[in-house]
Amino acid sequence: MRQRRSGGGLRRSAALWRYALTAVLGLPRRPLPGAGPRRNAAASSFEAPLEAVNPLQFDRAYWLSPFGRGNGLEALFWAPLAEVPDDRVDAVLAALEQQGIAAWAAPVRRRRPVPVAAVSVVAERLDDAGGVLMRVLAG
Repeated sequence: MRQRRSGGGLRRSAALWRYALTAVLGLPRRPLPGAGPRRNAAASSFEAPLEAVNPLQFDRAYWLSPFGRGNGLEALFWAPLAEVPDDRVDAVLAALEQQGIAAWAAPVRRRRPVPVAAVSVVAERLDDAGGVLMRVLAG
């Protein structure tokens, strides 16, 4: 091996030796840092593979505000329904529970003349939940 040199010469020499051994012995190259598999940036999120080990790990804590209350039913995917006056939230949650629709209400932290809560429901029953909401708010 060559004599020790100061600075970058030694590093360059080591890199050249490593490259030569890799080429001669047919060893695989070391992966570059951060050079993992990359998804196509043009692909939509539906086409890209899900990187989570378990796709069902996204529960209420992932989708919704932690500072709220629900009607006791659980769902995997949630969709925002409406902002409801705070005094009507309990009636809306109860009506949605009677129809078997999971719901979650969280207070909205913006200054408003009347305090409101953002109500989210299970995504697959969003249309049904809108009808229930209209009946409760009308009555």
